Formats: sequence, structure tokens, C-alpha cells
Amino acid sequence: MSPKRQKEFSERLDKVLSLPIMDEIKPDKRTRRVHYDWLEAGEYTQRTVAQLSQQLRRFLDEQAWLENRRIMDLLH
Repeated sequence: MSPKRQKEFSERLDKVLSLPIMDEIKPDKRTRRVHYDWLEAGEYTQRTVAQLSQQLRRFLDEQAWLENRRIMDLLH
């Protein structure tokens, strides 16, 4: 999320949390930081997807190597 959008989200979140009804609901204090938590979770998710992609690529490369080896053995 761009800094501009983060600022906009923070302002809107502050506006919502300042509504009178929110006093009755008493939201958790962490609610004000939720977008930072989301950003962190998104980064973690992207790292996990990158690791999974790398593992899948290694697996597929190994499978291709094994298949090529099998073909070469059949040819010999």
C-alpha cells in the first residue's frame, strides 16, 4: 500500500473510530494499527509464496532431470 493510501486509510479509520457509537462498542486498541498488521501479514504471505514457488521449481526441475535420465537409459 502506498504511503498516500496508508495515510488516507489511517484518517478514515480515525474518523470511524471517533464516531459516538464506537464508545459503546469499545474496540480493541489494536484496531488503530490494523492496516500495519495487514501490511506485515501481506509481506509474510508474499515471502511464503516465494518460498513455495522456489520449492515447486526445484521439484519440477528434479522431475524433468529424472525423466530425461530415464529417457537416456531407454535409448542406451
